[in-house]
Amino acid sequence: MIKIKNILRSIRIEEYILLIFSLVLISAYFILNGFKLGFTDFFDYGFKHLAIGVKYFSFIFVFIYFYIFYKFYLYLIKWLDPLIEKKGSLENPFNNSLNSIKRFFLISLVMIRPLFFVSIFLGSIIILLGFLAILLRGRFIDSLLMDIDNKIFGFYPFLGSYYQVDLLIKIIPFLIFGYLFLGSMMGIAWIILYFNKKKELFSEYIIAIALAVMIALPIWMIYPANSPRHLNNIYNPQRISQIYEEVDKEIKEVTINKLDNRILKFHEDIGIGKDDVIPISTVPSMHVTWALLILYYLYKANKRTLFFNLPWNFFSTLGAVYLGQHYFMDVLVAFPVVIITILFTRVLVNMEKKYYHNNRFDKYEEGIKKQIRNDLIGTLNIFKYIKIIFNSRNK
Repeated sequence: MIKIKNILRSIRIEEYILLIFSLVLISAYFILNGFKLGFTDFFDYGFKHLAIGVKYFSFIFVFIYFYIFYKFYLYLIKWLDPLIEKKGSLENPFNNSLNSIKRFFLISLVMIRPLFFVSIFLGSIIILLGFLAILLRGRFIDSLLMDIDNKIFGFYPFLGSYYQVDLLIKIIPFLIFGYLFLGSMMGIAWIILYFNKKKELFSEYIIAIALAVMIALPIWMIYPANSPRHLNNIYNPQRISQIYEEVDKEIKEVTINKLDNRILKFHEDIGIGKDDVIPISTVPSMHVTWALLILYYLYKANKRTLFFNLPWNFFSTLGAVYLGQHYFMDVLVAFPVVIITILFTRVLVNMEKKYYHNNRFDKYEEGIKKQIRNDLIGTLNIFKYIKIIFNSRNK
């Protein structure tokens, strides 16, 4: 009994939260589906969606790959050092190789551990949203969102790419890059916060990513909507045809020019076919919500992150509307969701202090983090030395 209690006390708050959220989402799916799909079929279906959840944090795997490559490079340099210095013969390169491989494996496992729970959560929400997109067909509020945007601006913001504004045309590459860079930024924020000495920031970040989705989920269910780019869906063809007529008329009134080829390529790359299930996660925009959460938590870790994070947030949010991926209302609703998420996340993280106790794994993990931090600092020092050498030669 004591062992079980100790195990439960060694589970981190973000892991508890993600597991509970995942169970809620899975239960909701089976209840709404009337238990028509068996557990075997569900998990088979679910594993196919884990890859979609993992892709948001693919940068973590890239980091692990390059770190292992970097360590191998250092090991190779150390092995060749006697030959370079002509002070002796080379040792067997496979000495202690098993220990090195084991250590690299454990390092990867330690870093990927929290990703396991996040992937299950994201896979679960994607499955549920796919089902809700079919269940709620005919109830979409796209036309209402279009009308609200039109009343605010006097035009349709999501048709911004058709308006041929010179300034916006010039920054199209930044808008596309900003919008598509979300997944990479989520991974970059993961790495920065994971190695930050303020451990609670990483926990807050992980919980906030999931909690924002759970807060937005009831809104998506009550006010389901598709992305403006996905108006060609199969759920309400009569109303969609009417909207297309209105949009087409608006486009003809504004310009006779064709869409920029870069935007056409962007739409083609992220396009969804007419027979595909189109998600209803439009208002609030999780793209904007997650970007703002990244901005907030990286700022808490280091204020200097604003220099690259703030411009990226601006281009990503503007791109979400200009590129026809979101209505302006989706952006507005994202802000209160972010505020509520941050407040509740702080409360949840404070709950961990009441039950959690440090264990051997924590000490081992902290040792690994310290080693990697030192390795990264060493890498930065290499660039400093190169700069010093370069400056000395110029003099």
